[in-house]
Amino acid sequence: MVEIDIALEQPSEDAFSTPDEMQAVASAFRQALDVLGDQFTGVQRVHLFASVQPGMAFLLGAQISPTMHPAIQTYQYTRSQEQGTFHAPAILLNQPPPPERIPLTDEAIRRAQVDREQLAADLERMKGFATTASRISSSWLAQVLGPKEGTAGVAPHWTHLPTLGETPLHNASVDLDSRTVPDSFTFSQRGAWQLDDVWLDQLARRLADAPSRQQALRLLVLHEFAHRGPQALTRSSSREIGRFPKVLEEVDYQADVWAMLHEYALTSLHHPREAADVRAFFMNMVLIATNTMWAFDDSGPPPVEFQVRRLNRYLIWYWQYLLLERGAGAGRETPLDFVLGLLTHRPVIELAGPNVHTHDERVYFALDHAHLNIPELAIYHQGRLFRHGARADFSLTELMARVRARDGEGILSVLRSAFEQTVR
Repeated sequence: MVEIDIALEQPSEDAFSTPDEMQAVASAFRQALDVLGDQFTGVQRVHLFASVQPGMAFLLGAQISPTMHPAIQTYQYTRSQEQGTFHAPAILLNQPPPPERIPLTDEAIRRAQVDREQLAADLERMKGFATTASRISSSWLAQVLGPKEGTAGVAPHWTHLPTLGETPLHNASVDLDSRTVPDSFTFSQRGAWQLDDVWLDQLARRLADAPSRQQALRLLVLHEFAHRGPQALTRSSSREIGRFPKVLEEVDYQADVWAMLHEYALTSLHHPREAADVRAFFMNMVLIATNTMWAFDDSGPPPVEFQVRRLNRYLIWYWQYLLLERGAGAGRETPLDFVLGLLTHRPVIELAGPNVHTHDERVYFALDHAHLNIPELAIYHQGRLFRHGARADFSLTELMARVRARDGEGILSVLRSAFEQTVR
């Protein structure tokens, strides 16, 4: 909105010789903050870039009023490359405290318990399916699709995923007593799924109807069972796994597809009419899966940063949704083998433009910056490279705003413009 410069006529490391000279700079800084606080009440954050000595930094910090001034984002100068952004976000001062969490209502607690009980019943149905399917074939694809379905288009690495019976399913249960669980859910050493009341309430806010929540929880545990097959992504092996985003992106995608195909098989067995329209079924599965992912991201205020790997996972699945929505095209019916061909080929899609920074060996996009450095979305589709920059019908600034708002439908709406120019 505006840039305010406070500078010396002759900058120098030894510019100050008396406390009064330092205080003059501090007073100018305080005056600037007062003007912003009094006359620009809509300003929610000031971005402060200060080339000063440590003593002056403390003096500037002492001018900030927690009641009169907006939040102040400070920056660290790090010239780590020949060109590009040299300032990385450092300390956020004066940030308003997060709102106190409203205690769960009795209805929310009751609903969470019902969802646990339903998951326990679904686990027993999964066990029955796994036992029956093991008599059909030793291939997980044949077990979920039937031995007559062709899998010629499926890459060999998909065949290495486990059958449902080769996961810890048969000894798994649901802990109906644990209500507070670190990290929202866990699979205990005793083989019991434990689900947190607060997270189940966040899921219910995303998926209001009980059948959708039941599918979401089935997809969640199926995804985790896939990790505990040959992928070997257990509690111990997954420590610091976020250091390898490209590997984890593929591991998660395969587990997602494995879970969706098993959910399709279970639905076809118990509620065949719901799975009759294959295209609509998997479109709904993608929406349920992405809303489940958002339920994990819904805690706290709107994020100011977003892990690049996690954003990629959303972009991949929203792009798959658009591909499923288009279907076979030309008004033709979308058969199962067409859907299988889509699901077993992970979209290659990547966003560039938002400022990138790292901490804890993770890579993040900054969401609170109005400036995007040459924003572009790149897609590799059917052997062709497509690059989409800003234009009248496609705004990456709006895309990042929808990410910050955790608005899946908004992200889909923005992506659709790029999709229509890519997939014709």
